[in-house]
Parts: sequence; structure tokens; C-alpha cells
Amino acid sequence: TLSRLSHPALVQYLILAQEPRSGALYIVTEYIDGESLSERLGQFDATAPLLSGLLTRLAKGLRAAHAQGAIHWNISPGSIMLGDGRLVNARVVDFGIGRDGDQVGPDTAYLAPEQLGDGDDDVGPWTDVYSLALTIVAAARGADVEAGATRAKTLALRRAGVSLDGVPTALHPVLEAMLVADPAHRLRSMDDVLGMLDRSGLCCADDFPPQSASGGAGSRPGAASSRMRAGLKLLATAAGAAVL
Repeated sequence: TLSRLSHPALVQYLILAQEPRSGALYIVTEYIDGESLSERLGQFDATAPLLSGLLTRLAKGLRAAHAQGAIHWNISPGSIMLGDGRLVNARVVDFGIGRDGDQVGPDTAYLAPEQLGDGDDDVGPWTDVYSLALTIVAAARGADVEAGATRAKTLALRRAGVSLDGVPTALHPVLEAMLVADPAHRLRSMDDVLGMLDRSGLCCADDFPPQSASGGAGSRPGAASSRMRAGLKLLATAAGAAVL
């Protein structure tokens, strides 16, 4: 399924294979030279046009994934890579990477209520809708969203509603509709999200405001290079080889 995904806002999955000596399974994707959105929180001017452009781009990519039957399960700032460190190049990565256990970390703070034990574990495109909204809230505030020390405590926070303080007012209607705790009453698809953006007069095309390569959402090649080297070391470890 992942190998069939093809969209400018999605990472391209290339190979699923098994290393013959260790038996380790691994996935090869295209390399994105940049940083995660998590690393760039608070480092760009989070205006309504910029955020609506980011929301539009990611919603279009996830719509294409959902059409192939691929639900992400854990959309968060950590699962969004920014090519060259720029929001206009945002790509969704890490499809299907789940998190086990009761503790909540920076990424699992973005899970939807149905993933935290609410209802009948009714997971679908609407689940990614919720997590995407939380990701946009974090991008607007420049910091991760609030979470409890456990999944149960985080669920209680989500049931109480997500504050949109620090988020541009123009985005409130669509984010509120995406963040309804009950999935039956939430926007159910990325088509619904894009349609509401369009009706709200927010940008519904991949046309971001200008971004400087050295300011706001610019790049930091050094961090990208170190991440690439770390990734090569992990792959080498699985293959029983060394990276010089």
C-alpha cells in the first residue's frame, strides 16, 4: 500500500526488505534533505495564510493516502518533514508507526480520542483529521500541544476541548470542526477539511506566502546532514556493516 502512495506532500516509499544475516526488516524511502516540523516550531511567523497553506498541502497529501487505504495513525510535528527546512516543501513521513504503552511522549500527544481509549477504537480518515488539526495548532503556537502524563489523562484533556489560544482567528472554524472529540461529529475526511477551507475563503491551493531561505522557515543544512549520517548508521547496524 505504501509503495503506491504518490503525492508531492508524501514521502515516497521505495522498498520493504529483510537483511539476510540479521533478519531485520527495513523500509527504504526517498531521502528528504531538511528538518522535521517539530524542530522548526517557533522559528517561523505563523500567519493565517502560511498555516492555511500548510494545512491545505498536508490535507491534500493525506487525502491521496486515504484513497489508497493508508491511514497514518500518528500525524504530529515529528512526522512532517520540511524539505530545505521550508513549510512549502512539507512532506508526511512515518505512515503506520504506532506507539505502545501508557506513557505519552511528544508524538503520542497528537493522538485522537478514539486512539486514547474513547469509544470503540473507531480509527479511520477522521482520526488523521484530528491529529492534523493538533499539528496545525502546535505550528501556530510554536510549541507542542498540551498532554497528560498518561493516555487516560491526555484523553480527559481532549474530551474537555482543545484551546485555540495563539491560533489565528481565521483558522478557528475549520480547526474546531476538525477537533470535535466524538469522531461521529467531526469532519470525516480530508475532502471535508479542504471544502471547509475553501468555503472559509482560506487558500485551498499550494500557494504559500513568500519564505526567506535564511529567515522564518529557512533551512539549516548542518542538522539535515547529521540526521542523514545517523540514519545511515542505523541502517548499517541492521546490515552488520560500518559507515566511515
